[in-house]
Amino acid sequence: MKKTILLISILFINIVVGCDKNEKITRLLKSTDLNEVIEGAFLAGKSKNEKHVPLLLLNANDWRTSTSFRFKGFSVYEEKMYALEQIYNISPPKPIKSRPDSLIINFYDSIYKSRLK
Repeated sequence: MKKTILLISILFINIVVGCDKNEKITRLLKSTDLNEVIEGAFLAGKSKNEKHVPLLLLNANDWRTSTSFRFKGFSVYEEKMYALEQIYNISPPKPIKSRPDSLIINFYDSIYKSRLK
């Protein structure tokens, strides 16, 4: 009986923490602050949750580059594409660089659309 209660408690905590983490990622990806968007993309890639793909594809050609210590030199586009690469576990047809590339954006957009069907 105690093991069952412990197992249910652990499961409940994991669900609550997981939901909170997804909400944080969503909030960061919707932000207007470029460092928050970059952090959100980074966390979305680590989570490997396809739920975040629409927000990663939204304004994917954002070329703004971070000057913060943690993400210095990374563009919003670059971090979003790396996140999509991690989520789908599929490398794009060309290397991801800091400047937006419509071929790579369209590549991940087509994967997203094909999985909706």
